[in-house]
Amino acid sequence: MQQKYLLGCDWGTSSFRLRLFDIHNQIVEAEISSREGIAATYRAWQEASRQTDSLSCELYFRKELKRQIDLMSKKISTDLSHVLIILSGMASSSIGMKNLAYSNVPFALDGSSAEILKINADDLLPHNILLVSGVKTDHDVLRGEETQLLGLIALLKNSKQYNEEAILVFPGTHSKHIYIRDEAMVNFKTYMTGEIYSLLGTHSILRDSVDITQLLMKSNEEKKVFREGVRASLDACILHQLFSVRTNNLFELLDLRQNAFYLSGLLIGSELKCLANQKSLPVYLCSSSNLHDFYEVALDELGMMERSIILPMEMMDRATITGQFLLYKKTNALLNAL
Repeated sequence: MQQKYLLGCDWGTSSFRLRLFDIHNQIVEAEISSREGIAATYRAWQEASRQTDSLSCELYFRKELKRQIDLMSKKISTDLSHVLIILSGMASSSIGMKNLAYSNVPFALDGSSAEILKINADDLLPHNILLVSGVKTDHDVLRGEETQLLGLIALLKNSKQYNEEAILVFPGTHSKHIYIRDEAMVNFKTYMTGEIYSLLGTHSILRDSVDITQLLMKSNEEKKVFREGVRASLDACILHQLFSVRTNNLFELLDLRQNAFYLSGLLIGSELKCLANQKSLPVYLCSSSNLHDFYEVALDELGMMERSIILPMEMMDRATITGQFLLYKKTNALLNAL
């Protein structure tokens, strides 16, 4: 079993995804996912640790990982004991299983720069773990996107869509703009677009002016209002322009749902307009979530489609698996050489 299969775990801040895939053909055999991300798991450990001093953070995370693997085992009626786990995402952070030091930029796109710690199996969790760390610059950090980036570059090279120098946009709670050059990640910037959207929509004076629940761009009217928000992001300081969300509601210009699309347009437009002065570089849109449509429309509204490459959502789903497998092969080769 341990020679044929690999467990790939992508444990993000707000989500958990576990896949079982065949080492030889990289086909996913089974998958489970949940909203039990690192942040929620860390808070649960803090609460549990108040009841007992002996429950370390690492032990708690190992128990949770074992519980998820058991759920998959039950789902496919297969004993997964001793299958190697490669674990990427926020699990290597200060609120994760074990805090690992970051790799530095430039970060090689073949995976050779990755910091990976092998954690040995024990009676509680009978799986060896390859824990993947993140990457840092002098002023920024990321975890998880480095693994997805490695897989994505490999897929792009196979599809002949690869540009040696480019900007890759990864939308999310904390969007990442990753700069590649000379076969390496040379810089990246984090934009708190998704988190600011959530905070404004739930905890600010704007919360009574918008309805941000389950925002999906389905109608032409929704797209039109979103475009208005993107255009408005170009006209003035964002701190001033945000108050127009309040007056849209106050003057009955938009209903609550429309106003949420307008707010989203303001924030995403404010993020992407930062790329306007880098016209010589192609831009890849890298998203497998509902944000894909929002960012594509925003790029179009900002007049950036000619230099943009909109990657298929299924390619982004495949990227994490490909990146984890690439890191597994490199690490396994090193361990076997020792």
